[in-house]
Amino acid sequence: MNGVSIPFNISKEQQDGAIKQLIDSLVLSGSISDWGISQARVLFKSVPVWKNESHILLSKWEAKFALTTVRATSRSVAAFKEYLEFKFVSNSKSKN
Repeated sequence: MNGVSIPFNISKEQQDGAIKQLIDSLVLSGSISDWGISQARVLFKSVPVWKNESHILLSKWEAKFALTTVRATSRSVAAFKEYLEFKFVSNSKSKN
């Protein structure tokens, strides 16, 4: 079973730091999920005729965007790096 644990035999300061790291990772995970949804929305809206569809088959989606494992992976990696650069720049600016 996968999981995260914070040992209780450490100092309160260490526990507080571990809890903060855990919460920060959950926030990052949520923002990555939100980003993925927004990227899918951008692709969906790029095909105007789909606005009248109640759902889009995966095969139709893949055919439209010509996804292959290699192209999708490299495109996703590039987009994710761009997202992280934006996220870190935005966070560093807000802290100043």
